[in-house]
Parts: sequence; structure tokens; C-alpha cells
Amino acid sequence: MEEINKLKVELENWANETAEFYHQKAQDPKFDFAFHTQSNLNKVTQSPALLILAINPGVDGKYTEQIINEEWKKWGINGRMDGETLLKGNPWWKNRNEWGFWQRLNNIFNRGGIKDILQNESRFVLSNLTFFTTKKETSLPNVFEECTEKTIKLINILRPKHILCLGRANCIDHLKRIGKFEVKELLPFNCLSYGKFNGIPVYGINHPASRPTIEEMELIGKCLNFLMNNSQKEFSLEEMQEQFSDEIKAVKARKSCVKMPDKTKINAQEIVDYFRENPLSNVSDDKGKTIRFFIDGIDKDKLEITVTSAEGGYFGIRAKKGKKYCNSNSEYIKILDDLGLKSKKEGHWLGVKYFKDYGENIKEEIRNTMWEVCPTQALYKMSEPRFSQD
Repeated sequence: MEEINKLKVELENWANETAEFYHQKAQDPKFDFAFHTQSNLNKVTQSPALLILAINPGVDGKYTEQIINEEWKKWGINGRMDGETLLKGNPWWKNRNEWGFWQRLNNIFNRGGIKDILQNESRFVLSNLTFFTTKKETSLPNVFEECTEKTIKLINILRPKHILCLGRANCIDHLKRIGKFEVKELLPFNCLSYGKFNGIPVYGINHPASRPTIEEMELIGKCLNFLMNNSQKEFSLEEMQEQFSDEIKAVKARKSCVKMPDKTKINAQEIVDYFRENPLSNVSDDKGKTIRFFIDGIDKDKLEITVTSAEGGYFGIRAKKGKKYCNSNSEYIKILDDLGLKSKKEGHWLGVKYFKDYGENIKEEIRNTMWEVCPTQALYKMSEPRFSQD
């Protein structure tokens, strides 16, 4: 109990100091950015198994708008951010399972057999090197050193068993520069780097928002599991290449599939039949050359997934006939565009990708996209609060 109380006091002192630091910075118009942490630090009662660090919360918003925002006022802001509210983190944290990057991170951990860590909020913390929110990293104010020092203080209070940095050059490189520790590569293709900060293992991977392939997620997940269970040992790139030779070969094989298929050799109907036999969701409509699926959780009268051999074959997300969402749902269209699906001005297609535009592994690549779409609640929420997370 004494240790819990000590941790609670240290976190409260840190939060008060950090909120004041960001509040004062935000008085300068060039630093007028909303700021917050991510997970709720009040739920931490002991050193967590894992501290996950990203570069910053990836949403827009000004501090002058945040402090008068109704959702933030309900969360605790009264004219300014204070330590008590900062400790509570992001009011939209409860929606994290709707965030694309969080789903992919869960997929990585699941493939590594360590997903249980992310199911218990007392075992992990998600935070950032800087709490200033910007939609794009290039918009961040130049205060990395000061902000990261505040995060390093948080690390020293939490003393996590492991630290995972999401984003290599923009996360682990900043942390190592300011924290003054060395980093080495442990996997090829820039999949994972490793260092130790004050005795704590630090792993750096590309941010899951970069949409790693299934092969990369498999490799990274298994590697993280291995390293976390052997944290007292030191490993070289050569040793890790030997340990995960099969997984590395799979990543290499995927990366070599860059040649576009000859569209005259694509058997579009065979691809449609494959998804008929191996569906990822409930069938909405099945008419030989076309198969349509419900998107899980979405009103069946609104949106559907389509795989069809028409027009040479394509995969797409469409509004049901008569439901023209294209003009009013730019955010939805942008998410699909990030997945490689382009909207069509005519009709009710929010995103389409033709088979000829995929790589050699068409069926696998479509399955990957379907996996992204089916459970992604953020995809079909027609409007998001201003300070919600992507």
C-alpha cells in the first residue's frame, strides 16, 4: 500500500508540473496546440509491464479551443488544463479499439502471443514524447527536447519493464538522443531496433499507422515476445536473423512481390469464388460474378463490401443503392483512400480498387484490406468529435 501511495503522489506531482509546463507554452500563439496524454494514469498501481510511446497524439486542435470544448469540460477542464485532468488522459481513450493503429498493434501482439498485455490497463501505459496534438508530425512545434524530458520523468516514475516506441526516426531516435543511450538494429528491413534506457529494454518499430504487412506483423510480434522473455540477454542482428529465419524469409518474399500482374492473366471469377468459399464476414448478396458482405456492426441498409469479376474484377466499399454518402463523408473516403481504395464520383462507391492494381498476391492483399475494414468501427462512424484519435 505504501508503494502504491508513493507512486500516486509522484504521478500527481509530475502531472501538475507537466500540465503547467504545457499550459505556459500554449500561451504563445505559435504553440497554441491542444495537449493531453493517452491512457488513464490513475489506473496505474505498480510498474507496468509495458510503456508504449508514440511521437504525439495525431489529431488537430488548438489549446484555446480545447479549454472551452464541452467534452473536455465534462472531462475536468475548467478554463485550463490541470494535473488532475492530464492524469486522466484522453477522454476518447475508451474508443481505442476503433482506432486503426491500435487494431494493428493488437494484431502484432496477438501474432506474437502477447496480446494479453494490451487487455489489462494496469499492465500497460500509452503515452507520447510530446503531448501537443497535431494531425501531421510536420506541424509539431520545435519543443521536442523539453517535452521529451517531461516524458523521461514519467518513465523514471513508472519504471516499466519494457518500452515500445512506435515510430523509428520520429520516436526512438528522439528518445535515444535526449535519453542518451545507444540503439542497434535487431531485425532486417528496419523492422525492429533495440536499446536500453536506464536498464529498461527499449524497442523501436515503425508506427502501425504505416500499415505493416501481415508478414511484418508476424515477425515483429514474435520477436517482441522473444525479447521480452529474454530481457536479461543481449542479442545481435545475426542471432535474431537465425532465430527468425522463416519469418524473415516471408517478409522478404512479400517485399519482392512488386511486379504488377498481367491483367490478361487475372482470373477474376476465381478470385470472387475464393472469397465466396473463404468469407471474412456475413454474406449480404451472392449472384455468381459478384459477392457482397456486410461490414460488421454497420446497418445492413447502408454499406457493403463488394468483390466482383465485373469490369475485369475489383474490390470495393459501396453505399446501398439510393444511399449516396460520397459527398457527405470525406473522412470515410479518406480512410478508404489510405487503404488504396479510390472513390468514384458517379454512383454510390466510396472506395474501389481493381484487381489489376494489386500485386501478385491479389487474394491475400484483398483479405488484408477486408481484415482492416470489417472490424474498424472508425471507418463507418460518419462524424468524430474534434479531439478524437485516428
